[in-house]
Amino acid sequence: MLSPATGSAAESSVKRDAADELTADTAKPKLKMGLIENVRKLWDSVRMTVFVIGTALTVFVAARNTITWYVNLLVLNLHRDK
Repeated sequence: MLSPATGSAAESSVKRDAADELTADTAKPKLKMGLIENVRKLWDSVRMTVFVIGTALTVFVAARNTITWYVNLLVLNLHRDK
């Protein structure tokens, strides 16, 4: 006959083994979820970088075209006055 102390120790040992199996089984999904989360963060960073660089490039091209237009207008007006 088992004493209550021995029975509870055996039960806790079984619970620990079950917990170890549970963490071993869930370790791979956690690792996979972490990998998916990292890929998602990387993709978000790439999208944000492309957005910022694209916006800056658009503003730069617009400013360059405007400056070119005004310089050409100024040069043409100087040649007309002669």
